[in-house]
Amino acid sequence: MDWFTMTIPQSVGDPRTYAIIGAAMEVHGILHRGFLEAIYCEALAREFKIREIPFQTEVPCSVEYKGERLGGFYKRPELRPSIPRASAVCDG
Repeated sequence: MDWFTMTIPQSVGDPRTYAIIGAAMEVHGILHRGFLEAIYCEALAREFKIREIPFQTEVPCSVEYKGERLGGFYKRPELRPSIPRASAVCDG
């Protein structure tokens, strides 16, 4: 079953949002609290893969402040290179 054609209750709204939140809740339900952000990011990336939710990590983006673009493009830096971050953008 594709992640965007899954059956969801009518009251939920967008099936993509439902799938993404469901993946995040699954990660939270297994890991609970107390880990560094990088652990949750890696787990969420794995959960997206399991559920076949397309995503990209470390996507460069421009940042605006009060209507003006800040110089350059930004992405959050790696704190520990051995643990990939999953600051994710879902495609679709």
